[in-house]
Order: sequence, then C-alpha cells, then structure tokens
Amino acid sequence: MVAAHRGLDDIRWDALDWTPPKLVLSSFRTPGKVCEDLTALEAAFYLGLPFKRIVSAMLNSMVAEGFVEVTTRNPLRVRVLSAPDKERLDQYERLFFESLEDDGRLSQGELETFMNLAVDTIRKKAWDCDVEATKAYYQNLVEEKARDDQRGTDEDWYWWYHNEHAYYTRRYHHDRDPFHHEVDIPVQTDHLVSGPIDTDLVMDLNVCHDACHSACHSACHSACHSACHSACHSACVSGSSH
Repeated sequence: MVAAHRGLDDIRWDALDWTPPKLVLSSFRTPGKVCEDLTALEAAFYLGLPFKRIVSAMLNSMVAEGFVEVTTRNPLRVRVLSAPDKERLDQYERLFFESLEDDGRLSQGELETFMNLAVDTIRKKAWDCDVEATKAYYQNLVEEKARDDQRGTDEDWYWWYHNEHAYYTRRYHHDRDPFHHEVDIPVQTDHLVSGPIDTDLVMDLNVCHDACHSACHSACHSACHSACHSACHSACVSGSSH
C-alpha cells in the first residue's frame, strides 16, 4: 500500500472544490463512483505523494532509461544524453523533459506549470467522483501491480509507474532509490492543498470557487438590500399614516 502522508504534505482532494471547466459542482459527487482513468502520475497526486517525490521519480526513470544524467545535485543540473521519442511520453513527461532540455534545470515556474496541469486534468476527470472510493481503488491497484515485489511503501507506486510504462524498458527491481533526488527539487510548494481553500494560495485552484462565491454574495446582498429597503419603505408609509 502507498504510504500515508499526513500534515502539510497531504494533497487533500476531499478539501478541494472539484469543478468541471465552468461550474462548481462539488456537491454533486456520486457516492461510490470511482474515476478509473487516472494515469499513474495522476494517481500519485491523488494518493497524496508529495510533489517533490513525484518529480524525483520521473527524473529517476529518465536517468535509468539513458535520456539524461544528473551532473550536480545542489543546484540540480541535468544534461541530455539521448532525446526520447516524445510521442511515447505522456503530457507530464513531455513537459518535464522539455523543461530540462532547454537549460538543464527545473525552475519554480516550470514546476508550478506542471503542478497546475496535473491538478486541472485530475479535476476535469474526477470532479464528481467519490474521493475515498477513488483513493481506495488506486491503493488496491498499486498493491496488485506490485504484489510480487511489494514493500508497503511509495516504492510500490513507483514499481507500477516505471515497470508498467509503455515506453520504458529498464525494469525497476528495488535496485535504486527512485526518490533519491527529492531533496534536490527546487520547488517551494511541496503540497497542493491542505485544509480549506484559501484565496492566498499561489495556484489557481479556487478561481471558479471565488467567482461563484462572489456572485452568490452579490446576489444575496442585493436581495437583502431590496428586502430591507422594502421593509423600511413600508414602515415609513405605515408611520406617516398615523
């Protein structure tokens, strides 16, 4: 089973207002409904693996496949050895490789773009799904995929991600630490959301929520104002008649 992560490193999907492109419909989650089409990387986000750990895993795979090599760890610098066939990478892997390809490093902005892409894609796929049921589905899937070499840690997820990859050929047998570079990833935000939505968050997760809240507030304020005005007017008319 994927190891549990608590505290500020959690990705609390149950605390997000899951939205389709335009409307906040988090109250329309269907009990028991599972989103079964998340990729291994998307499932990692959903299960709560810290962002740096996910990025380190991707880097580890690209090093193992001979696409890149790490030249320095602090600061993290990478050199491209052999460009992969980008058509055989998913959208996150392409974005990740292109971020390394241009200057050999990962910037805060590039990593936040990657993070936002993952969140946006997952929200669109799973906005009406049962969070706990979906988590349980992927926890069970990870255990099933790694059953012959299971460790009960996040390495089980990596076993699934790397060994089930349609393009990668260098199999993983717990012979290396896929999270070796976790501490080297230059990103300040290692979790997406913990607790209630906060308008001060750096990412754009709550744009729809804010717009909806603002519209509701305005409508409510307008209605209250009209009611108050009407009551005052009636009172004045009633008072003047006496």
